[in-house]
Amino acid sequence: MTPELWLRQLYGSKSALDGAVVRRKVADVDTIVGCPAFEADVRRRGFRAAQNGTMYVVFCNHEDLRLIE
Repeated sequence: MTPELWLRQLYGSKSALDGAVVRRKVADVDTIVGCPAFEADVRRRGFRAAQNGTMYVVFCNHEDLRLIE
């Protein structure tokens, strides 16, 4: 699978299209797209993302994000 196809599938998912969240394993992102390229793509789209342990969580909207600690 190419990085472009993988990103197209990620952002074409129902959750992403609905402006919800999607999550992916960091290892999968690193293997398929590369973490720096993935993070740059998230920024380019104006989305927010968080990495928690072995997972990326992408907020597929332009809403403010408040981290609760």
